[in-house]
Amino acid sequence: MFEIVNMGLYVMLQLTITLLVIYYFKKENLGAFFLSLIFGALLADFMSGLVHWAADTWGSVDLPIIGQAFIRPFREHHVDPVAMTKHDIVETNADNCMLANLFLAPLTISCYVLGETWMLQHFGILVFGATFAIYVCLTNQIHKWSHMITGVPKWVKLLQDAHIILPRPHHHIHHISHMKPTSALLADG
Repeated sequence: MFEIVNMGLYVMLQLTITLLVIYYFKKENLGAFFLSLIFGALLADFMSGLVHWAADTWGSVDLPIIGQAFIRPFREHHVDPVAMTKHDIVETNADNCMLANLFLAPLTISCYVLGETWMLQHFGILVFGATFAIYVCLTNQIHKWSHMITGVPKWVKLLQDAHIILPRPHHHIHHISHMKPTSALLADG
């Protein structure tokens, strides 16, 4: 139930920020829009790669709290890389929705407390926040798609083939070369 609440809250917060971005978009913000879009995606990609590397490399599954909750799933997916493809949408994405909410909630509150002037002056932060949150939320889903042998939606396959999101062959290198870091969410070509 907690996971579903987090996912519902994520959808509401993400939709709110996205609608504010659309509402406050001005032609003169075009540069900030694209820069914030790119940097939001790149930071989420970097952070997901860093977390994946850290969980693969450091600590022990016996550590209190984080060992079983975070390190174990990362390490187990190297033993059985296809297991994660059997997880439903909630198991795959709920934890990352919770992480995105930690960023989106204060941003949304700031918009309403600080008002229109603040939103206009900090338009890039809104775009960055929306983009960063989307990619954080989708990290495990993109990772799951890179592990799927069959059943990848056609639109996802197109994004993978274009190296916009992590393709299966590219991520497979990470699993066969003793956890060599290759990329996180976005394919580096």
